[in-house]
Amino acid sequence: MGTGTGVPTANDGEARADKEKKDRPEKKDPETKPPTPGSSLRVEVLGDDALKKREGSKIDPERRYRVDAGDGPGRGRATPPLLTLDEVRDLMRERAGRDKEPLRRVQIVLYLDSPARGVRSVRRLEEFARNLLVNGKETVQVDFSEPGENAPP
Repeated sequence: MGTGTGVPTANDGEARADKEKKDRPEKKDPETKPPTPGSSLRVEVLGDDALKKREGSKIDPERRYRVDAGDGPGRGRATPPLLTLDEVRDLMRERAGRDKEPLRRVQIVLYLDSPARGVRSVRRLEEFARNLLVNGKETVQVDFSEPGENAPP
């Protein structure tokens, strides 16, 4: 037998509500859903050494951006072409203006042999991405990834 009086108190209701709250999965705000692969863009910024390894002695220093649409580099396809900053901007604008699955996230990848964050080629990409609006309304999420290794060829 219990030691209680058998008469419910105000605290009993609070304890029950707390337990029910813990047992229910928390509802997520639909606006904070993580981006799907089609709504994200991964932009690798390659340094001069990585460009030379990939292109040989004939490098175009303006073509240092390698873009992946969100499904990981090199999965079942040839290495993506190198783009200029203007080409990356055009791609981002086009993707941000889509009605179906618009661009919501840009991940800037900096390898050990990539230019540093403050360098012009990285800074200009970041500034453009942070000011880009999805369908003219909300800004794109921008973050950095620094894998801690040199860029793959």
